[in-house]
Amino acid sequence: MICVSRWAAIASLTILAALARGGSSTAEAADEIDYNRDVRQILSDHCYACHGPDQAKRQAGLRLDREDSAKSELESGSRAIVPGDTSASELIARITATDDSVMPPAEGGKPLKPEHVARLKSWVEQGAKWKGHWSYLPIEPAALPAVSDSAWPRTPIDYFILERLDRDGVKPSPPADKATLARRLSFDLTGLPPSPADVESFVADHSSDAYERLVDRLLASPRYGERMAQRWLDLARYADTNGYHIDNHRDMWRYREWVIGAFNRNLPFDQFTTEQIAGDLLPAATLDQKIASGFHRNVMVNFEGGADPAEYLTKYVVDRVTTTATVFLGSTLACAECHDHKYDPFTQRDFYQLYAYFNNVPEQGLDGQKENPKPSMKVPSPEQLERMQALRSQTTELEERVRGELAKTRLDAPRPSPPSEPYEYTWVDDELPAGSSPDGDAKKKGWSWAASPEPVLQGRRASVGTASERSQHLFTGPKYPLVIGAGDKLVAHVFIDPANTPAEIMLQFNDGSGWEHRAYWGENKIDWGSEGGPSRLAMGALPAAGQWVRLEVDAAAINLQPGSIVDGWSCTQFGGHVYWDRLGMVTSTPQGPENAVDQGAWVVVE
Repeated sequence: MICVSRWAAIASLTILAALARGGSSTAEAADEIDYNRDVRQILSDHCYACHGPDQAKRQAGLRLDREDSAKSELESGSRAIVPGDTSASELIARITATDDSVMPPAEGGKPLKPEHVARLKSWVEQGAKWKGHWSYLPIEPAALPAVSDSAWPRTPIDYFILERLDRDGVKPSPPADKATLARRLSFDLTGLPPSPADVESFVADHSSDAYERLVDRLLASPRYGERMAQRWLDLARYADTNGYHIDNHRDMWRYREWVIGAFNRNLPFDQFTTEQIAGDLLPAATLDQKIASGFHRNVMVNFEGGADPAEYLTKYVVDRVTTTATVFLGSTLACAECHDHKYDPFTQRDFYQLYAYFNNVPEQGLDGQKENPKPSMKVPSPEQLERMQALRSQTTELEERVRGELAKTRLDAPRPSPPSEPYEYTWVDDELPAGSSPDGDAKKKGWSWAASPEPVLQGRRASVGTASERSQHLFTGPKYPLVIGAGDKLVAHVFIDPANTPAEIMLQFNDGSGWEHRAYWGENKIDWGSEGGPSRLAMGALPAAGQWVRLEVDAAAINLQPGSIVDGWSCTQFGGHVYWDRLGMVTSTPQGPENAVDQGAWVVVE
């Protein structure tokens, strides 16, 4: 398993191994022609302009950058390359021609040198072995080269360094003294100079593993993660501001802290990658995993009034696609946004398959935020989390005590006999329940009502909402709240304007501690709560427009258990023009002021 604290060493080994393979002597190259080392560059420099990846400039239908084309039969019946047979290979015939058929053509200004011709002929004679681009080939161990002083190397890398020094006639520098080594190592791993005490300790340590133990001490420092995070945060666009138009600041420091912590914890690279690309999509994602997905929250964002939201949504997704390719694949994918990549094996289809993945992010093209764009979330500190948990426990305990005391009071008080059969209790008709406080988008003008000739189901008027996006009107604090009993169902009647239908309608209920009881019809556009659970329960398609439709929600399905108190109701919509009437419930529990005890309804349900 590759761990983040070892990335730099692995990258160095990879590069050195590639250099070693590419640094073979001329004598070795004469023995066996290697396509990537000896042939690809000749074809690229002299032939690709007319026989390469650019379809608009390609001549005679021949591609010399692809093996299948280079070795296939051409329209003329000949083959450019016939492995092992130079006399049958049109490529060899053309590059050795002395007349006007010579390739490359004289007017191109890039004639082949004699050594290039000889190398291509030898390559064909040896079977014209093809290789994929070196960057996509598995890394193979390279044999250690012979060196002038076999006692000098301490690691395999040293052999390659000394071999190159030998070729250039340069002697290795003498070993650095221990104080210098401590300084270099400290800057490399922490970005800071060592303390005098650390240097003195290392200089005085004459054990055989003194250097290794110094490395371990520096890796254990919290400064190590900060040093390693510097380059990664550049890749993640961490220092960028919002960018377009109104270039506001944004706060992403919790993501920075996650990256530093990942290095300091030596987080496995596969986990490091997964959590940054899709941490929020993991099953039961933790707060830290959601923070990790901040890697792709660093795109530039816009909220200029005249900008096209769809255009900027596209820009955001393209940024995520190209950044993912650059950072995690080590390759540019940007060209494939408009056409198949000319120099890498990526098609435009590949680009938009990855685009489709990131196009699922629930964001707005023009987010309307001066600082942090949505979607966003609250990220309490560890101390705040601990305090919140303690308060939740305290609140739960107090609620249980209150319920117990209320139950005692109401059990002792005289009360009417409960109904023997369920009945439909209308809580909201022409007025809000007594004592209610309206809120939401209707706050400035109160609860919105409409009267005949607009649609009214019962009584004098119905409530109404009109919206371009998400909107709600709600009330809380009624003097006589609803009391949930076993098997109860919450009921509302809705009339959707067929000339202006919403994408979604939602009913929300407050149990005194929050609004985490929701049911919706239509598209899943309102992102409150958790999809599929009682805080955002899908009820099916949007009700038919142009007629009154009765909506019914099982109280238990949205986690309103017997004994729960409903003291808030919200009619919510995403777009459209919607009328609501007769809000209430089907219940066997007495409701309303006539059944109230101590300014409340029945709270003990038998």
